[in-house]
Amino acid sequence: MKCHHTFSSVLLLAAVFAPQAYAQSVVPEPLSVTRGLMISGSATGASLKAGSSSDFDGGRGGGLTVGFGFSDSWTFFLSGDGATMTSQDGSGTYGLGFGDLGLRWHFGTGSRVVPYLEGSYTARAAKQSMYINRSYVDVEMKGTGWSGGAGLMVYLTPHAAIDLAALYTTGDFTEATANGQSVPSFPALSATGARVRIGLTAFIFDK
Repeated sequence: MKCHHTFSSVLLLAAVFAPQAYAQSVVPEPLSVTRGLMISGSATGASLKAGSSSDFDGGRGGGLTVGFGFSDSWTFFLSGDGATMTSQDGSGTYGLGFGDLGLRWHFGTGSRVVPYLEGSYTARAAKQSMYINRSYVDVEMKGTGWSGGAGLMVYLTPHAAIDLAALYTTGDFTEATANGQSVPSFPALSATGARVRIGLTAFIFDK
């Protein structure tokens, strides 16, 4: 009978302390994940001011970003944006494209709302079909520069978030073509502008 009481006491202690030990061993899932493969799609609004013009052309389009978060705070990324722009000088519409290679810093990680800063090396191209001397000429300008900005991710699940961002880009268009032929002695044309993105971002394969 004494052994029976001893065995019952051990079972009672195990029943009391086992849930506490299990609770201490389980790590709660974070409210947000910023590690692993990052994929983001967005709607994009863009502006551009080139040369001595005081007017900003405006337009809208979309973009895609792919990156990898190698820590909770830091993510390398490659992104592309494209927009159809309306010229303020009355010459019609043109296409504007961006390619960015950069680094993003997330802070406040693990919470439902995660702000970030980012910087990137940016390539840009603008292309327009213009009516010159009774025929259409496809004119394209290309150049590089730098972009910087800030954003905010609001997580819907630990791996998916609504992503809002604003970026500013500065640099020069340094080469031009007309119907695919290089324009000789093209002078560098300074160009600045901004982008605003709203989209969805997901982090996967974070283990």
